Amino acid sequence: MPRGQEQVAVVVWPWAGPARAVEVVAAAGGTLVAGARWPFILIARSPDSAFIDRLYASGAAVVFNPGILAGCLSTDF
Repeated sequence: MPRGQEQVAVVVWPWAGPARAVEVVAAAGGTLVAGARWPFILIARSPDSAFIDRLYASGAAVVFNPGILAGCLSTDF
């Protein structure tokens, strides 16, 4: 888990529906930064150190460093 980072990539289960990633970020108190090519991945941020824990508690499947997705980010968010 990327502890101490302000921005993170948030992944929800692909079959959860296209709005699920937004719901998870909102429930965790984060702000949306960017989308990816797939609706089940978003880049989000929060300065709160408990943000990642809240993402998992809200239903995130995986949270990781968004630099890994550099080529997959959408500019149409």
